[in-house]
Amino acid sequence: MGVRGEYAQLLQKRDNIGSLTLGGIGFNTIPGVVGKGAYVSLSYLLSGEREPENAIPRVKHPVIGPGSPGESAAPGWGAWQVKVRYSWLEGRAPGSRCDATTIPPCPITPTIAAPFSDHTEQFTAGVNWYLNYWVIVKSDVNVDRLRNPSVQGILPQNYFVFLEGIQFRF
Repeated sequence: MGVRGEYAQLLQKRDNIGSLTLGGIGFNTIPGVVGKGAYVSLSYLLSGEREPENAIPRVKHPVIGPGSPGESAAPGWGAWQVKVRYSWLEGRAPGSRCDATTIPPCPITPTIAAPFSDHTEQFTAGVNWYLNYWVIVKSDVNVDRLRNPSVQGILPQNYFVFLEGIQFRF
């Protein structure tokens, strides 16, 4: 069984950016951006193999081809792995408005930088089928929940995605 997780946070300052005057001599400071994200995943090999950290398992009974390097193996059904994963990502930044202190003043647009708060979550369940040490067939079902989409015109909604892939190791 493997359990993995990660959390990351970005704090990005936006000091002295952009040009407010002709010739590029004026710059503006606007509120910073905060980005956060995390995931946790769980995987389990049903066929008894061991999954080393940052490596693929040595398949005991390959479906096709030879066994894992340095091992002799009888043919079989390969290695089967089930997996689940949850991840989320968000980005936030307060807006910046023009006021009497803004140079030059903004008579047409009241904001220099629009505020945003974008969030998304993803739930994944899947199966990995190791045909041998070098070939993996992957199947995943994802539910992507856009709570506050970052693209204008996209409404908050769920997306259902099925991914099928085959991976060759050289």
